[in-house]
Amino acid sequence: ITEAVGHEAQAWMTARQQRALAGLEKPEGPPLQRLYVEADGTTVPMRVAKGAKRASDQRVQGKVEYKEVKLGAIFEATIDESGKPQAGTKSYTGTFGDAESCIRQVRAEAKARGADEAGEIVLLSDGAEWLQKRLPEAFQGQKVKSILDWCHPSERLTQIAHRLFGEGTPAAEAWADRLRDLLYEGKTLQVIAEIEKLKPKTKDSQQYVRQALGYLRDNDYRMNYAELRAQGYFIGSGIIESACKHIVNERFKRSGMRWSKNHAPNL
Repeated sequence: ITEAVGHEAQAWMTARQQRALAGLEKPEGPPLQRLYVEADGTTVPMRVAKGAKRASDQRVQGKVEYKEVKLGAIFEATIDESGKPQAGTKSYTGTFGDAESCIRQVRAEAKARGADEAGEIVLLSDGAEWLQKRLPEAFQGQKVKSILDWCHPSERLTQIAHRLFGEGTPAAEAWADRLRDLLYEGKTLQVIAEIEKLKPKTKDSQQYVRQALGYLRDNDYRMNYAELRAQGYFIGSGIIESACKHIVNERFKRSGMRWSKNHAPNL
């Protein structure tokens, strides 16, 4: 954990995960149909050591710095008789290290859960650059399905509506609802075309619309939600978001808590 990579970071893997990386650990039973891999980040309030340099990616408030911890969630899934996905046993990874450390841990845990024999690896994320580019590389040579969490593009539509039509106005709600319905039905190109028609008046709204369009265009191939739902995939990353809440926030962010760089990784 900490900022380490290489051997020191690997030391924080479980013995089972290290055996899995070496090809010595395989789960019992038949191969899994689908193995989901999710990852996300949240923060932990850390004490600032005297004279310590503060990294540019740390948000500092007084004598407290909020250090990012990256989590991974790995779980199997099946499809029930109604065609809906059902999550099975979940396992988690966590590191204060960099993106490479997180992905190394996630890959090790996925291999320990049977990723090599699984029919498909499903990567479900919020579209963050470090996940979208690096996570698929960890599973090269396998059948991989990449899905953008439904809530994130949906929220972009809400924010566009607020900026263009006014937050809380009937026009904003009607526009956002209509485009969310289109997005849910997998009509991503139509949603993009609708946004391109907009004529934002302020610099803030112009910039946000440009960014939102870039986000949707970059991820259009991961947002065919109608087809994904019909095939029994999860389209929401609720499991990793729940992990951020229960594994980190409820343990590390109680009133007055401030952590040292030695104690937080151990917990």
